Amino acid sequence: MAPRPNGTSPTGRRTFWHAPGDVPGGPQEPAGHLLQILDETYRGYQDSRWVLDAAGDVPRTRETAAGMALVDAQLLAAMRRTIANDDVQFDLRPYRALTPPEIEALDEAARRYGEFLRLKARLTLP
Repeated sequence: MAPRPNGTSPTGRRTFWHAPGDVPGGPQEPAGHLLQILDETYRGYQDSRWVLDAAGDVPRTRETAAGMALVDAQLLAAMRRTIANDDVQFDLRPYRALTPPEIEALDEAARRYGEFLRLKARLTLP
C-alpha cells in the first residue's frame, strides 16, 4: 500500500505523509516520554518537526536543551537529565503550564527511565 496524507500543519501549508494503517482510537500508552533531541528525531527535520507542536507553544528557534518531554506525541518542555550515584534527575522547562495529567504522565516516564537505570528518578519543574 502507498503512503497517504496525514493532514496539514496548523498553518495549512504542508501535507504530512505516513505509512498505511488505522488511526489509533485514542491516546496511546505510555503517554509520556523523556527523550534526547537528536538529528534523527527532531533537529534534522526542519519541515516536519512541528507536528510535535500542534498548539504552536514551542518557540521557533534553535532548541538549546539536549532533551525533550512529550505527552501524547506533543512536545511540552525542554528537559535536562542529570545522573548521580543514587538518582537521575529530570529538570523540565515547560513551554506552557502543564496539566496534572501531563505531569503525571511525565512522572511515570521518569520512573520508567529510573527503573531502567536502576536509579531513583526525580522530575523537577520551575
